[in-house]
Amino acid sequence: MTLLKPVLAKVVMDLIVTIRSADPGGIDPDDALQLTEGAERTLGSGLADASDEERHELVRLFRENAEHEGVPGRRAVASEFAEAMHLAVEEHGEDRRTPVALIRVLAKAAMDLLLLMELADDDIIDPDDAVKITEWASGDLRAGLDQASEEDRQELIGLFRDFAAAEEDPERRELALEFPEAMGLVPEH
Repeated sequence: MTLLKPVLAKVVMDLIVTIRSADPGGIDPDDALQLTEGAERTLGSGLADASDEERHELVRLFRENAEHEGVPGRRAVASEFAEAMHLAVEEHGEDRRTPVALIRVLAKAAMDLLLLMELADDDIIDPDDAVKITEWASGDLRAGLDQASEEDRQELIGLFRDFAAAEEDPERRELALEFPEAMGLVPEH
């Protein structure tokens, strides 16, 4: 069984919760929504293409992550996010049967969130906070992948490289090309 879904679901949810709960340095709520809305769109569009089983599995993963959140303020944000994803699942009535869609969607959402933080103006997120969040997320991703197979690790690296190759914005593309190395998934050249 692949561990990519639970690992990526945790990283995506933790990133969204961290940004929205104004940790670590007090991100303005409007700026937090601006930083996370792209990832939510990625998740929402992925739900449209996912099978019913995967849609419900994603909601289950988000709910479990919310239940295990130890900080009360973060738990409230996590629960709110999990329920928003549940409502999004309920909106999609048709079962599309694409079993690998969510791994791709979660990986894209994680990459989008981290690239957005890296490229955000200093008045949206303090650069030091962006670095802290990115370092934490990369550590969390590597720790999760320590339990995964080499096949899972290579699949994720391949997805990140595919996203980079498809990136049209030159600044995002440059960062995306370095993403697997920057996240510590492969040795830097």
